Amino acid sequence: MLSRVSLFCVFVAAAAYAATANAELVLYSDSFTRSGALNGTTPDVAVGQYGASATATWVSSSYATGDGAAATIDASSAGNGRNMGLAFTPESGHVYTFSAAISCSYATNSGNWAAMGFSTYLDTGNYAYYDDQKMQPYGWALFRNVASSTTMNQSFTSGLNGGADIGMDSGTLQVQLVLDTTPSLWTETWIVNGVVQRGPVALGDSSNPTINYLSFGASDHTKATIDNVQLSVDAVPEPSTLALLACGVAGLLCYAWKKRS
Repeated sequence: MLSRVSLFCVFVAAAAYAATANAELVLYSDSFTRSGALNGTTPDVAVGQYGASATATWVSSSYATGDGAAATIDASSAGNGRNMGLAFTPESGHVYTFSAAISCSYATNSGNWAAMGFSTYLDTGNYAYYDDQKMQPYGWALFRNVASSTTMNQSFTSGLNGGADIGMDSGTLQVQLVLDTTPSLWTETWIVNGVVQRGPVALGDSSNPTINYLSFGASDHTKATIDNVQLSVDAVPEPSTLALLACGVAGLLCYAWKKRS
């Protein structure tokens, strides 16, 4: 009888483990189907696990608004940048994927840009995304007009190990930032339209960055349209599943020992 119970425990736990070990849990998701000011609104999906918040709302400067189809950061006539983001503090031991569809338009200065990534702070004032004192960005992806060859290698003033400078002609880019917090030094990989652009690269020399937000930004004279934002995590088995598996294995070992005796 013991062997049957143990085998059943092992079977159930193994099935549960297989179903969850490689599953992806969506923590945040937003397609911006609503209209009006974005600041203070809630995403379509917000799950309070793995460093995300079930009560998270968008934090944005005044020009980040929803138009019923996408979110727009409009700094096209501003003297400073615009920012938006969601609260997020990653936990060690997981792999996160931060994704969005992004398109940008530029004024006469082709060196202007839009960006997405992670940051320590998120200022709702009119500050450029790269401002070291106001944002402290890490793992950013920077979108520029590809004609701006003389400025393609500019870098932000923090997160020096993390960053990818990505040119774009027109249209929409599908961007994924994969943050791996399983190694001692967290790494990031930049994927654009399904192609790895850079990484994995450690986001620090000797310590991990302090991340409190998923962030988007645009420099002055730039307008960025953002859609289908999602943050997901590779789900891990619940402790109860592992306990069930351990129970089944222990039962089998006990049965085998008794049979030998």
